[in-house]
Amino acid sequence: MPSDSFKDYYADLGLELGASAGAIRKAFQDLAKKHHPDKSGIADATVFRRVREAFEKLSDPEYRAQYDRSYWRRKFQTDDIPTKEENRSAGEENFGDTRNTSHGAETQEARSASPPPVKPQRKPNEPSWQYFLGKAYTTWQKEEAAYRVRHPEVYERYVGLFASYLIYLLKPFLVRSAVAHLLPSLEVWHMAWSF
Repeated sequence: MPSDSFKDYYADLGLELGASAGAIRKAFQDLAKKHHPDKSGIADATVFRRVREAFEKLSDPEYRAQYDRSYWRRKFQTDDIPTKEENRSAGEENFGDTRNTSHGAETQEARSASPPPVKPQRKPNEPSWQYFLGKAYTTWQKEEAAYRVRHPEVYERYVGLFASYLIYLLKPFLVRSAVAHLLPSLEVWHMAWSF
Protein backbone atom coordinates (compact mmCIF):
# COMPACT_ATOMS: atom_id res chain seq x y z
CA MET A 1 0.00 0.00 0.00
CA PRO A 2 1.38 3.45 -0.75
CA SER A 3 2.30 5.64 2.18
CA ASP A 4 -0.32 8.34 1.45
CA SER A 5 -3.15 5.77 1.72
CA PHE A 6 -1.87 4.23 4.95
CA LYS A 7 -4.40 4.44 7.74
CA ASP A 8 -3.23 3.98 11.30
CA TYR A 9 -6.21 2.12 12.71
CA TYR A 10 -4.60 1.75 16.12
CA ALA A 11 -4.09 5.53 16.41
CA ASP A 12 -7.70 6.11 15.29
CA LEU A 13 -8.84 4.03 18.26
CA GLY A 14 -6.26 5.58 20.61
CA LEU A 15 -4.37 2.30 21.01
CA GLU A 16 -0.90 0.98 20.30
CA LEU A 17 0.15 -1.83 17.98
CA GLY A 18 -0.61 -5.26 19.45
CA ALA A 19 -3.65 -4.28 21.51
CA SER A 20 -5.92 -7.14 22.49
CA ALA A 21 -9.31 -7.76 20.87
CA GLY A 22 -11.05 -6.75 24.09
CA ALA A 23 -9.15 -3.45 24.22
CA ILE A 24 -10.09 -2.74 20.59
CA ARG A 25 -13.76 -3.44 21.30
CA LYS A 26 -13.77 -1.27 24.44
CA ALA A 27 -11.99 1.62 22.69
CA PHE A 28 -14.49 1.45 19.82
CA GLN A 29 -17.48 1.47 22.17
CA ASP A 30 -16.12 4.45 24.11
CA LEU A 31 -15.31 6.45 20.97
CA ALA A 32 -18.60 5.49 19.26
CA LYS A 33 -20.54 6.81 22.25
CA LYS A 34 -18.53 10.01 22.23
CA HIS A 35 -18.49 10.73 18.45
CA HIS A 36 -21.77 9.22 17.22
CA PRO A 37 -23.67 11.91 15.25
CA ASP A 38 -26.88 11.30 17.20
CA LYS A 39 -25.10 11.63 20.56
CA SER A 40 -22.67 14.45 19.82
CA GLY A 41 -25.07 16.59 17.81
CA ILE A 42 -22.34 17.39 15.27
CA ALA A 43 -23.45 16.97 11.66
CA ASP A 44 -19.96 15.88 10.51
CA ALA A 45 -19.55 12.14 11.20
CA THR A 46 -16.04 11.67 9.76
CA VAL A 47 -14.50 10.84 13.15
CA PHE A 48 -17.18 8.23 13.81
CA ARG A 49 -16.72 6.70 10.33
CA ARG A 50 -12.96 6.55 10.83
CA VAL A 51 -13.37 4.84 14.24
CA ARG A 52 -15.93 2.38 12.84
CA GLU A 53 -13.67 1.51 9.89
CA ALA A 54 -10.73 0.94 12.26
CA PHE A 55 -12.84 -1.36 14.44
CA GLU A 56 -14.15 -3.34 11.44
CA LYS A 57 -10.66 -3.82 9.98
CA LEU A 58 -9.01 -4.78 13.29
CA SER A 59 -11.84 -7.15 14.20
CA ASP A 60 -11.02 -9.38 11.21
CA PRO A 61 -8.23 -11.71 12.48
CA GLU A 62 -6.74 -12.43 9.03
CA TYR A 63 -6.62 -8.79 8.00
CA ARG A 64 -5.27 -7.76 11.40
CA ALA A 65 -2.43 -10.31 11.25
CA GLN A 66 -1.37 -9.03 7.81
CA TYR A 67 -1.77 -5.41 8.94
CA ASP A 68 0.34 -5.97 12.06
CA ARG A 69 3.15 -7.62 10.05
CA SER A 70 3.47 -4.64 7.71
CA TYR A 71 2.56 -1.86 10.17
CA TRP A 72 5.95 -0.19 10.71
CA ARG A 73 7.09 -0.58 7.10
CA ARG A 74 3.91 1.01 5.77
CA LYS A 75 3.80 3.71 8.45
CA PHE A 76 7.24 5.11 7.67
CA GLN A 77 7.48 4.26 3.98
CA THR A 78 8.22 7.35 1.92
CA ASP A 79 8.36 5.93 -1.60
CA ASP A 80 6.09 3.45 -3.25
CA ILE A 81 7.94 0.16 -3.77
CA PRO A 82 6.65 -1.65 -6.84
CA THR A 83 5.59 -5.24 -6.37
CA LYS A 84 6.78 -8.08 -8.59
CA GLU A 85 3.46 -8.04 -10.45
CA GLU A 86 3.77 -4.31 -11.14
CA ASN A 87 7.33 -4.82 -12.41
CA ARG A 88 6.22 -7.60 -14.73
CA SER A 89 3.31 -5.60 -16.08
CA ALA A 90 5.67 -2.67 -16.73
CA GLY A 91 8.04 -4.99 -18.61
CA GLU A 92 10.86 -4.57 -16.10
CA GLU A 93 12.97 -7.32 -14.64
CA ASN A 94 12.88 -7.95 -10.94
CA PHE A 95 16.12 -7.47 -9.12
CA GLY A 96 16.17 -11.00 -7.74
CA ASP A 97 15.39 -12.26 -4.30
CA THR A 98 15.45 -10.10 -1.25
CA ARG A 99 18.48 -10.06 0.98
CA ASN A 100 16.76 -12.28 3.51
CA THR A 101 15.95 -15.14 1.13
CA SER A 102 19.34 -15.13 -0.61
CA HIS A 103 21.17 -14.86 2.71
CA GLY A 104 19.09 -17.70 4.11
CA ALA A 105 20.02 -19.93 1.18
CA GLU A 106 23.72 -19.09 1.57
CA THR A 107 23.74 -19.79 5.27
CA GLN A 108 21.83 -23.04 4.78
CA GLU A 109 24.47 -24.25 2.32
CA ALA A 110 27.35 -23.10 4.49
CA ARG A 111 25.88 -24.43 7.71
CA SER A 112 27.64 -27.51 8.94
CA ALA A 113 26.02 -30.00 11.23
CA SER A 114 26.32 -29.16 14.89
CA PRO A 115 28.35 -31.65 16.89
CA PRO A 116 26.41 -34.60 18.26
CA PRO A 117 25.93 -34.93 22.00
CA VAL A 118 28.81 -36.65 23.78
CA LYS A 119 28.08 -40.07 25.20
CA PRO A 120 28.87 -40.24 28.93
CA GLN A 121 31.80 -42.39 30.01
CA ARG A 122 31.21 -45.44 32.13
CA LYS A 123 32.96 -45.25 35.49
CA PRO A 124 35.34 -48.03 36.49
CA ASN A 125 33.67 -50.82 38.46
CA GLU A 126 30.21 -49.36 37.73
CA PRO A 127 27.59 -52.03 37.08
CA SER A 128 26.17 -51.93 33.59
CA TRP A 129 22.57 -51.64 34.80
CA GLN A 130 23.51 -48.58 36.85
CA TYR A 131 25.25 -47.00 33.85
CA PHE A 132 22.43 -47.63 31.37
CA LEU A 133 19.67 -46.60 33.79
CA GLY A 134 21.58 -43.58 35.16
CA LYS A 135 20.56 -39.99 34.60
CA ALA A 136 23.57 -39.11 32.42
CA TYR A 137 22.95 -41.95 29.96
CA THR A 138 19.17 -41.41 29.70
CA THR A 139 19.73 -37.67 29.16
CA TRP A 140 22.23 -38.49 26.42
CA GLN A 141 19.71 -40.83 24.75
CA LYS A 142 17.12 -38.04 24.62
CA GLU A 143 19.63 -35.53 23.25
CA GLU A 144 20.82 -38.08 20.68
CA ALA A 145 17.25 -38.71 19.50
CA ALA A 146 16.63 -34.95 19.16
CA TYR A 147 19.92 -34.60 17.25
CA ARG A 148 18.90 -37.36 14.83
CA VAL A 149 15.65 -35.54 14.11
CA ARG A 150 17.48 -32.24 13.48
CA HIS A 151 20.26 -33.80 11.37
CA PRO A 152 18.91 -36.77 9.40
CA GLU A 153 21.60 -36.39 6.73
CA VAL A 154 24.35 -37.37 9.19
CA TYR A 155 22.65 -40.61 10.17
CA GLU A 156 21.68 -41.49 6.61
CA ARG A 157 25.37 -41.42 5.75
CA TYR A 158 26.20 -43.60 8.79
CA VAL A 159 23.46 -46.08 7.91
CA GLY A 160 24.77 -46.33 4.34
CA LEU A 161 28.34 -46.91 5.53
CA PHE A 162 27.22 -49.48 8.08
CA ALA A 163 25.14 -51.37 5.51
CA SER A 164 28.03 -51.51 3.02
CA TYR A 165 30.43 -52.63 5.77
CA LEU A 166 27.98 -55.31 6.91
CA ILE A 167 27.63 -56.62 3.36
CA TYR A 168 31.42 -56.64 3.05
CA LEU A 169 31.74 -58.71 6.23
CA LEU A 170 28.92 -61.15 5.46
CA LYS A 171 29.67 -61.67 1.77
CA PRO A 172 31.98 -64.69 2.24
CA PHE A 173 29.47 -66.40 4.53
CA LEU A 174 26.59 -65.70 2.17
CA VAL A 175 28.52 -67.09 -0.79
CA ARG A 176 29.56 -70.21 1.14
CA SER A 177 26.04 -70.92 2.36
CA ALA A 178 24.60 -70.40 -1.13
CA VAL A 179 27.16 -72.75 -2.63
CA ALA A 180 26.57 -75.30 0.13
CA HIS A 181 22.85 -75.29 -0.67
CA LEU A 182 23.45 -75.52 -4.40
CA LEU A 183 26.06 -78.31 -4.30
CA PRO A 184 23.67 -81.19 -3.49
CA SER A 185 21.28 -80.13 -6.24
CA LEU A 186 24.17 -79.74 -8.69
CA GLU A 187 25.42 -83.24 -7.89
CA VAL A 188 21.95 -84.73 -8.44
CA TRP A 189 21.60 -82.84 -11.70
CA HIS A 190 25.04 -83.99 -12.84
CA MET A 191 24.25 -87.61 -11.95
CA ALA A 192 20.97 -87.47 -13.86
CA TRP A 193 22.75 -86.44 -17.05
CA SER A 194 25.55 -88.92 -16.70
CA PHE A 195 23.21 -91.94 -17.24
